Amino acid sequence: MSRKIVYTTFFLSIILVFVIFSGVAESKVVNSQEWVTYQADAQRTGYTPSLAPNGNQTFWKFQTSGPIKASPVATGGRVFVGSTDGYLYAVNATNGAKLWEFWAGSAVNTPTIGLGKVFITCDAGIAYALDVDSGTQIWNKSLGGKSSSASPLLVGSRIFVGGNQIVYALNEAVGVRLFDETIRNASDIERLIYADGLVIAVAKLNSNEIRLTGFEAKNDYARFGVTLFSSGSDRLTSFLTDEAAKIFCVAPTSEEKSAVFGLNNMGMIMWEHQVNGVTNATPANAYDVAYVTTSRFIYALNMTNGALKWCHPTSGASSASSPAVADGKVYFGLDDGYVYSLDAYSGDLIWSYKTNGPVQSSPAISDGLLFVGSDDGNLYAIGYPTTQSFDVKISENTSYEVKIQSSLAVSDFNFNGSLKQFSFQVNNEAGKSGFCNVSFPYSLLKGSYTILANENSSLLFEEYENGSQVFLYFNILSDVDIIRILGTEAIAEFPSGTSAVAILVITATIAAVYKSTSKKTKNKRW
Repeated sequence: MSRKIVYTTFFLSIILVFVIFSGVAESKVVNSQEWVTYQADAQRTGYTPSLAPNGNQTFWKFQTSGPIKASPVATGGRVFVGSTDGYLYAVNATNGAKLWEFWAGSAVNTPTIGLGKVFITCDAGIAYALDVDSGTQIWNKSLGGKSSSASPLLVGSRIFVGGNQIVYALNEAVGVRLFDETIRNASDIERLIYADGLVIAVAKLNSNEIRLTGFEAKNDYARFGVTLFSSGSDRLTSFLTDEAAKIFCVAPTSEEKSAVFGLNNMGMIMWEHQVNGVTNATPANAYDVAYVTTSRFIYALNMTNGALKWCHPTSGASSASSPAVADGKVYFGLDDGYVYSLDAYSGDLIWSYKTNGPVQSSPAISDGLLFVGSDDGNLYAIGYPTTQSFDVKISENTSYEVKIQSSLAVSDFNFNGSLKQFSFQVNNEAGKSGFCNVSFPYSLLKGSYTILANENSSLLFEEYENGSQVFLYFNILSDVDIIRILGTEAIAEFPSGTSAVAILVITATIAAVYKSTSKKTKNKRW
């Protein structure tokens, strides 16, 4: 083997290693978070791990023809909301455009999403299953009278819906009635909860009594029944104080006050806490705290013993919406027309947002946006879309952060130093466009910049620099799948520790080959 071949092999190997290990970019993406039913989940916690709005910017608003008293739900880049105008609406979460509508004939209650379907009830006493993508009716079932205000509860292949005094268990695929549970003397079944194999119906009996009925989801076997009413004083069941409550209910009194109850999943009362103001709102629970909204205050109570952690005065007259909790903040609406954001740990006001009607709708939170309805007929999207962060690892100890904020889903981010570019995939849908804001350190990729869509189509953009960071703003049309941002100079990339080891091994191998070849050459007789 000649020296020329050895040198060539050596340098090609080094180049190959650098090519293999250059441009390493590790994605740290905030996963899409969904709010698929009333109070987010079947347990009605009112909590999501999603990011949530820090500010009160109007992202968009969608107008219906009647007051929105039901709560919206959000999943898959879509928001679903029922209106008193008799329609269920599916709305694009990124721009507020209507995707489809379904006429139910009377006021539509809060929907539930699952198994490719939207489940709703309406005031006329009919339950519907609709295709989530098109709004096409799959089946309907008469409930034999006025339906309850409870959002449908999906458990496995069964969907539980409330009539006036009856909870129906239906097959989710075809709507066949499996069994039912009667809540006697109920004036309304306010909500349905799932907890450890049990369906728990929370029914209003009269102005100050609440009835909880728990039964097996699989066979209607009755497990417990308990009536809640204010005792007039705080109480604690001492032998259960080491267990946090799982179910939270409020029973109003006739004296402009209410009692909050914390119960275990078998309906045993663990604690009772008196609060000022009346409410029909469902408490939310997160961070070991139960959040309770009334017409006069919002309370944060310890989930284990009901002790007060903080309270914040409100300006409502007679009602408050059920709270939603995310990202260290608690959100709720009042009949004063405002939506409020408070610090979930201190109760301090962060921001308020004015609508043109009372807010009875409970907020839904998904991917950094808050969705809420108002009696002014509008569905509001408040906040700004989720920002995704990507780490560009240059060496074992050096990395740079690239942030992409977009109304469209972004994935497959890559930094290639040799090509002096960023690239990423836009997970687009037909007919959908959006915007994109990209920020990164100037030392990572220097301009002048060019932005290409689908490999060869140039995009117009705005550029801003603050000395160390670059900010690029541009719109993305509906047919764009790939974005490339090209600079004129990129930071030099170095391999990671693993890559360095690989280089040393290859170098040592080539050196050994060269030494052996050289030795043989010297000993060779011509």
